[in-house]
Amino acid sequence: MTSPTRSRTIDDITKDRGNGLTTVGTWPRSERARHFARFLAVGVGNTVLSFIVSRALLTLGTWYVLAAPVAIAAGAVNGYVSDRGWTFGALDSTPARMFYALVQVTGALSTSLLVPLFIAAGLGKLSA
Repeated sequence: MTSPTRSRTIDDITKDRGNGLTTVGTWPRSERARHFARFLAVGVGNTVLSFIVSRALLTLGTWYVLAAPVAIAAGAVNGYVSDRGWTFGALDSTPARMFYALVQVTGALSTSLLVPLFIAAGLGKLSA
């Protein structure tokens, strides 16, 4: 059983189930709400961080096609560390890192391909 002075983690909930498996649907409602609020806060923080990094790189004269994935990578690293540790309290693992990296690389590549299209359509570099 966990101490009432600290919040429960996914690992704590899994131990309580006794079967090594857990799903979000089996979490108590208060746990789901707390995790969701933290997940949203991390997402907003990642977006703000990505915007700041992108803006800084563009101000320094970095090519916008390079600035976009670098900015996304900064948000992705922050998101992984924050969601793993603060939002869900999950242990780090190579498979989790690899899957997260795959999803983030896919997003960065998509953005890198879309940015030149937005620039060609007349949007400014910062808007794109």
